[in-house]
Amino acid sequence: MGKFLVVSVTLKGAGSGNFGTAREMLASIIGNEAMRLPFLEKSRELSAREKEQYKQLVNVDTTGRHAFIMPDAKRLLIRLKK
Repeated sequence: MGKFLVVSVTLKGAGSGNFGTAREMLASIIGNEAMRLPFLEKSRELSAREKEQYKQLVNVDTTGRHAFIMPDAKRLLIRLKK
């Protein structure tokens, strides 16, 4: 007990009529929750790969088109397997 961080996220508000908007809403929900945990980026308990995954969750779009630039899960998995 108390060894692992537990994060609870509800995706109830992420419904949309099209995939693109729904994906942006999901990325925003997950990204905002991840931003509440900035200590993870400097944690000695996480591997370099896990820290890189965290950085990808909180990567913000500077063009103003999207809130977060979260890679698609399929592309992320392919990159992490290398």
